[in-house]
Amino acid sequence: MRIVESSTGVVRSNSKVLTQVFLGLVVFLMLPIDSMLRVNLQGQIATPLRQLLSSDVVKVFLAFVLYLMVATNNAMLVILYLCLLKKLGVY
Repeated sequence: MRIVESSTGVVRSNSKVLTQVFLGLVVFLMLPIDSMLRVNLQGQIATPLRQLLSSDVVKVFLAFVLYLMVATNNAMLVILYLCLLKKLGVY
C-alpha cells in the first residue's frame, strides 16, 4: 500500500498540471481541425496514441492511474481523464 499512498501524493500534488494537460488534449481532439483545415493533424496525433494504449499491460496501468485519481477526490481530474480515454477510443 505504500506505493499507492506515494503515487496518490504525486497525483494530488500535480493535479493542476494534469487537469490543464487533459483539458487541452480533450479540447484539441474535439475541435474540427481536420475538416476545417483539410489536414490530418488530429489523426496523426491520435492514431499512435491509440496504438500505444491498446496493449493489455497499458490498460492495467490506465486502470491503476484511474484508481489513483479517484483516491485524490478530484472529480474534475477524473472526468477529464475519462473523457480523454473516450476520445482516444480506449473504451
